[in-house]
Amino acid sequence: MLFWVFRLIIIFAILTVIYIALSFYYRWDKKRDLNAEYTSNPSRDQKQEQYVAEGISSYDRSLKKKLLLGVYIVPIMIVLGLLFIANFMCCLLYTSPSPRDRG
Repeated sequence: MLFWVFRLIIIFAILTVIYIALSFYYRWDKKRDLNAEYTSNPSRDQKQEQYVAEGISSYDRSLKKKLLLGVYIVPIMIVLGLLFIANFMCCLLYTSPSPRDRG
């Protein structure tokens, strides 16, 4: 049992590293896109830093950032589903009568 808990902690740590890496990458990509958008059309009323900061704050509230939580949710749901199916199938296997018991 302790072996499985240790494995789950390692899997959770790996998922955390993946989530952090994806978060940094998507934020960097959005900032790069905002800078390129500003330089292609510099006739704006705001400075570039202010334009990028507003774009990043809208990105932080966007659905794309929330979808990154799928890095946690989807694998955990798959593992829990597989554990449920495995336990359910094992229970059916051990509780069903064998042909010898039927008489």
